[in-house]
Amino acid sequence: MSSKQFQGLIERGADACGVRGVFGQHHQPGIDRHDRVRDGVGIEAVQAFALVLILCAGLSVFIALYNALRERSYDLAVMRSLGASRGKLLSAVLIEGLILTTLGVLLGLLLGHLLAEALGAWLQAAQRVRITGWTFVPGELMLILLALVVGLLSALFPAVMAYRTDIARVLAQR
Repeated sequence: MSSKQFQGLIERGADACGVRGVFGQHHQPGIDRHDRVRDGVGIEAVQAFALVLILCAGLSVFIALYNALRERSYDLAVMRSLGASRGKLLSAVLIEGLILTTLGVLLGLLLGHLLAEALGAWLQAAQRVRITGWTFVPGELMLILLALVVGLLSALFPAVMAYRTDIARVLAQR
């Protein structure tokens, strides 16, 4: 099958397996077929990979805060004995988690855009295709919000542990 014939199959809405629509989707009135191709399997794979990375980052934030809480349990008990409220300890751990998450999101966005720009420069030199990494896609805002929510949820368990710190038991152990 020539590339012209394959392109004809795609334009008629059938793939090489005879399934109607592009990537197995039926033609829907009002939706341009080029939109379905653009949002096809490759984009879904990248989005799934991004979700896995966000969940791994959330787990990392959880582990970091949990270990920090275990190491600082004495300091937290001293803070409570000096008058810090349980709510203050809870908010301090939550804020620490949000700071870690925010720094991770900002660093990840910067590195991602830098990598996209470097890839664009390579593609322009090799294939005469211009891609820029300095375009902010609206979907990135949802990614940022999702990452912040995952970071906040990851910090919640260590924050509750700090809230429930038994001052007498921790101070007696030292």
